[in-house]
Amino acid sequence: MVDEGIAASCEYHNILADLFHALSQPLTTLQLCLSGSLQKPQPARGYRRDLQMALQQAKSVVFLTAAIHELVSCEASNGQQHKSDLGACAREAVDDLLPIARSADLKLSLSGRSSCQVEVEAGRLRQAVFYVIESALNHSRPGSKISISVAQDRKEAGLTVRIPAPPRKKPKVFRKPGATSIPTLHRRLTLAIARHTFESASGTFQICQTQKQTILLIRLPRSKPEPVLPLARSSRRCG
Repeated sequence: MVDEGIAASCEYHNILADLFHALSQPLTTLQLCLSGSLQKPQPARGYRRDLQMALQQAKSVVFLTAAIHELVSCEASNGQQHKSDLGACAREAVDDLLPIARSADLKLSLSGRSSCQVEVEAGRLRQAVFYVIESALNHSRPGSKISISVAQDRKEAGLTVRIPAPPRKKPKVFRKPGATSIPTLHRRLTLAIARHTFESASGTFQICQTQKQTILLIRLPRSKPEPVLPLARSSRRCG
């Protein structure tokens, strides 16, 4: 069974369509606000109010256009060969997210291999792994423990994130028809970017669910081994 909430969050074409739809809302509001100010004289207070509203809509436009650009350009590489460490990226993401997890009364644990070399550009891999673990935090209830493990076989390296099942009933959120939640869009965007990054590197991103947990499964081709040169100490960073 697939967790429908998380699956919908990372579906590339749906989030792209929703971003374009969301972009039309602040653009329309911005146009009406500015045209209204130009068509009829009003006190200085009214102009200030219109300018404040226009500024808010302009900020939304900037965010949404940047989000669309990031989503359509989130390839795993620029056509060149890359080698990155999946294990190091997972450790780095966990370290960065630990303060957020603690503030939300969540626990993060990481186990498995300390080093797994994959064919993904380091910056993209670091971003994608961070987004996946961040999404796990966003979909977890207080008191939960999110387990992350890194493993590999002869051909693939894998990242597995296990999230305890949330309560069956969730509170309903009522929103005006046609309104768009920017924070919700942002959460969906980050997971869609992660999925697109993995798939553009010939990897897979699967989401499955049991009665007790939701499991995020990432598989990436391992990089080809190269001769080891005794030049420098290994680094815990991704690239």
